[in-house]
Amino acid sequence: MGNSPSAQICFGIAFAGDFNFPWGCGLDDWWRDQCGFYNPHDTATHEGRVQFYRANNQWNMANPCPVEVITCCDGDYPGGYVLALSDTVVRSWEGGPDRIAPAAMLASDEDRTFLMEFCKAYEIETNEGPGWYLSSYYG
Repeated sequence: MGNSPSAQICFGIAFAGDFNFPWGCGLDDWWRDQCGFYNPHDTATHEGRVQFYRANNQWNMANPCPVEVITCCDGDYPGGYVLALSDTVVRSWEGGPDRIAPAAMLASDEDRTFLMEFCKAYEIETNEGPGWYLSSYYG
């Protein structure tokens, strides 16, 4: 992939590039399962698939996952991850600079506590507490 011209900043907990989260590659599916969501639509037909994905999307909009996995770039490889509070993630894609309001970069004690309790509840082992991270995007 080479150089990444995209930047991201977020409040979260950093993890090494070889860390395995309990959801593998499917955070949204995992979150729906954790919350007990059941989708009754059959995916055997085109109409069933449309209804299935519509139901998933509607549920996701009403019950957003509170965290997001940020993948950081290290040359041609993922350099690590940040398990971030979803509402703190700011990305700047290719192009000119993007302004960030300093007030948007405040994290409360509740934010810190939430991330630590989330990790504990889902048995995600971490060696450090939450903080702000600036990284280049890998994806």
